[in-house]
Amino acid sequence: ELFYLPQEQTPDYHGERLSIYDIHCTDTSGRKFIVEMQKHWQWNFKERTLYYISLAISRQAKKGKWNFHLLPVYCVSIADFYLSTKEERKTIQNGDYLHPVELVNTKTKTIFYQKLKIAFVELPNFHKKPHELTDRLDKWIYIIKNMVKLTEVPAEFSEETLLQLFKMAEYAKLTPKERIKYEGDLKRDWDHQSI
Repeated sequence: ELFYLPQEQTPDYHGERLSIYDIHCTDTSGRKFIVEMQKHWQWNFKERTLYYISLAISRQAKKGKWNFHLLPVYCVSIADFYLSTKEERKTIQNGDYLHPVELVNTKTKTIFYQKLKIAFVELPNFHKKPHELTDRLDKWIYIIKNMVKLTEVPAEFSEETLLQLFKMAEYAKLTPKERIKYEGDLKRDWDHQSI
């Protein structure tokens, strides 16, 4: 179960900048989840992601005596532009859109710290068609990349959560006038059902 946390992270000291997460949640165990989405190229997207993660870590500190026990922080950073340089893209396989990042011991190639995980998603590298989607992650990435272009729900999207997402997107696309009419129709339906 997830609980939404405030998106605005007020500065600890006067003069520091305000930070705003796109999505900021915690679960019943206290693990933190951050989602960042960026439509247009931003030169400091990786740095901004690391800054936001560092806030989620440092804000776990307790006043007074503290044992430095940190809870896990997970971040998904979705970019609708290339994060890698042209040179780096030459070595990346076509379709390699997911870049998992962890603290790794470079000598032993083992995970150094288990409680920090970042997934950078490069939407321009995602090329799958609906019939090629193999798992839930593929479907979510497909939706994120193509939602504005879709005119109908692809047959491959039969899961209730995904269907709800499409309904929410339809509602979000309504003009203010259409939204008022829709909400009025919905209220009349509810009133009729309660009679």
